[in-house]
Parts: sequence; C-alpha cells; structure tokens
Amino acid sequence: MRRFIYLLYFLIILGQVATAQNTKPLEISLMGYPISLEISWYQTQKEAWKIELKKDKRNEKAWDNYAYACFAIWQTEEDSSKKQEFRKELSTCIKKMKKFIPDTRTYYRYFLLQNTDSQQQERIHQQILSLKRTCERDFLDDIRYCYEMHQIEKMKEIAYEWYKSGLFSSDLLSYCYNELVGLERNSVLVSEPTLSIFYHHLLQYGLGLFADIEIISSVDLMKPEQASGFGRSRV
Repeated sequence: MRRFIYLLYFLIILGQVATAQNTKPLEISLMGYPISLEISWYQTQKEAWKIELKKDKRNEKAWDNYAYACFAIWQTEEDSSKKQEFRKELSTCIKKMKKFIPDTRTYYRYFLLQNTDSQQQERIHQQILSLKRTCERDFLDDIRYCYEMHQIEKMKEIAYEWYKSGLFSSDLLSYCYNELVGLERNSVLVSEPTLSIFYHHLLQYGLGLFADIEIISSVDLMKPEQASGFGRSRV
C-alpha cells in the first residue's frame, strides 16, 4: 500500500513537471493581488517558473513570479492544514531569494510578508525606496507607499523622477489630464485607489500641473482624520 502511495505521488509530480514544461510562464506577479483562479493554475505556473530558476538562480523576474505563485496558492487555499504547508513553502522561497537575489526589490517585497513589526517594516520600506527604480511598477509601489505614509515631499521627488524616466503610459496620462483639465479651480477630485490616482499625482508633482486641484482617495473618506484635513493639503 505504501509503495502504491509513493508511486501515485511520483506520478502526480511527474505530471506537474510535464505540464509545466509545456506551459508558458506568465508574469503573474503583475496581477497585484491573487485573482480567484484554481489552485491548480497557480501550481502549474509555479512549476513553470521553477524550470526557469533551474536555468538561472539569479533571475529576479523568475523569483518574483515563482514567489507570487506560492503566495497566491497560500492565499487561495481554504484548508487550514494545507494553508500552513503552503505558507512554509513561501517562507522557504523567501529564504532562497535572500541567498540568490539579496538587496533587490523582489526580495524585500516578499520579505515584508514575513514581518509584522512596524519598525522593521519601515526599515524594509526605506531600503526599497533607496533602490533604483527601473520600471513603472517600481515608481507606482514607491509613490503608493509615500502616499499612504503622507510623505508628500518624497512623493513629489519620485513623481518628478518618474516623469523624467518616461516609464509611464502616455495614453493613461492623457486620459487623466483630460479628467483634470475640465475641473474648476480649487476643486476636489475623489478618485478610486487605482492606477489613475497615481497618474493624477504624476501630473501634479511630475509636471507641475493642476496645483489648485486636490486629489483625494475614496479610501480616505472612510478615515475621519483624513476627512477633517480636506482643503488643507494643497500642492
């Protein structure tokens, strides 16, 4: 009986590897947060990215997507015992990232998942902010953090750097420009906490436009301390 179980387990693993070899690795880490898909889909992607890691253990993109797949499986699983197992798998992944891609945004981003101490989290965030920004995602992550921490001056600095880099969507920037250009002076725009709100800040802080318009996240409306400050946070 035990031999049969081992054989069955071996065949399952073999099947996953064979499927992964025929699966195109997708940049699922760009989803932002796990979409409600079957665990088997994330499992297949995890195995596909594991193959990429075998080719190059210092491939940061591969680690990012492999870790994201582990994270998505952990978040999606409902069985408590299996969930704990998947959490350990993610922890092992993060430890390996520390070995092969230390001092990278990808490592620090997932390292944050393991920390609950606020001071330690702040130190990690500061390490991330000190790293070079090489893609739109880097700028968005850093501006989002500064926005949440009310670090407006740092936000302005990053937005200006973002505009100079050219790493943004011209179409989305034009769309957000058209949203703001039609507003009256001293207006308050309540925006959903999506990509567009950071493009509004790119226009304000990166290009120096619409300084007389206040951009408020709809999430802030749920915070009394934020609502009481409306009209006092002009650029």
